[in-house]
Amino acid sequence: MTATSGNDGDLTRIYDIADANVDESSEFLSGKVKHLYRWWVLADGGRMPKRKMFDILDHRSIVANLFVTDVLPTGEFQFRILGEEVIRIIGRNRTGETVTHKNKGEYGHELYEYYRMIVANRSCRKCTGTLMFAIGGARRFESIDCPIADDSTDTVAAIIGVPAERILCTFPSIRTALDGVYVSQGLEHVAGVLDRGTLIRSHVVA
Repeated sequence: MTATSGNDGDLTRIYDIADANVDESSEFLSGKVKHLYRWWVLADGGRMPKRKMFDILDHRSIVANLFVTDVLPTGEFQFRILGEEVIRIIGRNRTGETVTHKNKGEYGHELYEYYRMIVANRSCRKCTGTLMFAIGGARRFESIDCPIADDSTDTVAAIIGVPAERILCTFPSIRTALDGVYVSQGLEHVAGVLDRGTLIRSHVVA
């Protein structure tokens, strides 16, 4: 899940977005993301878990990062629950908002089609990318989205997920003497002579 606010003046853009199916061979950057996937796999013997199987008390370590998106009878999606960290990451509280095919590009990628794929495949997907902010700084994020079934039927009732992030840089970026290359503010001298630099391979003695 990547839903960012288009009205958030602090957020510049989201880029390097990539998503993929998740299976037992998948590697995770975040322990929170791994936690939710392990629950999904084990809760009902590898089958898609029922909604009633998710007990929030068993997942206290990820509560702040947790979100639940309902699958509506219309085929659209509605943000039902957004944890505090989710709201902070995406820029504002989107609880109650509906994701439709008309939201093209609003969420940084085709979120509506992404959710439709999860419902159709009835399996988890992982999404990664980078959040870049106008005020400076970049954050790498990883999220997982897992379908859960209706308690009385086998249809997908909701998508439950967790996004997590790690700071890549907290300083504003500045241009260097090399086109398309940036460094952090405070390294102005380095930026001015970067075109004269030489890459030296480090040698580590065991």
